[in-house]
Amino acid sequence: MSVLYSTGPVENMNGDGSLDPSFTLDKLVYSVVVNVLNNNESKSTKLKMDVFDVDGPKNKVESYEGKVEKEYCYSLELEVSELNRFEIQIELSRKDNVLVSMTGKNALGEIIRELPLTRIK
Repeated sequence: MSVLYSTGPVENMNGDGSLDPSFTLDKLVYSVVVNVLNNNESKSTKLKMDVFDVDGPKNKVESYEGKVEKEYCYSLELEVSELNRFEIQIELSRKDNVLVSMTGKNALGEIIRELPLTRIK
């Protein structure tokens, strides 16, 4: 049974497209690191990730597909610096013993925040 997670809409700028006054380059989400840990001892899991620009009409800007072998961690870094608002969805072919995390990094490569995930399917 597959499972679908979403970051929901993530604000990276003010609504008018300008940098949030509280943001500086050390606080702006430049990239998102996605980690998928497959703790299954005997089964791999397929994954599909979609990155959406949600600044106005929702528009898919990138897609990735792959497979995470048993007892293996898959990591991917997605650049989102050009997006004022974005959403990342990740679909896994199985939900048992598979863990997912998403972490925002700034332009300096420093981790600045965890991005919460909501199960939507």
